[in-house]
Amino acid sequence: MVNGTISLDNELDIPVNEKRVISYSPDYGYRLKSIIIDNEREVDPVIYANAYQFYETIGGTEHYILVIYELIPTIEGESVEWGDYRY
Repeated sequence: MVNGTISLDNELDIPVNEKRVISYSPDYGYRLKSIIIDNEREVDPVIYANAYQFYETIGGTEHYILVIYELIPTIEGESVEWGDYRY
């Protein structure tokens, strides 16, 4: 995982009729950009902002999750002056 953390490794082997919740969070200065499930399906990062749940119904299926973070852009030359509360 680059620019954030995730609760498990990328590859998931989940027993039949069981679920696994994978949680993730960005490092300071980064935000969630996208989440790709099983190398093919992108899910909404707003709905799955902190975690994604896998539920295994077939068995023998390996699942994958790719969480991508991006740097939060800043305005060049931006300053904060705390004394007079100008931002």
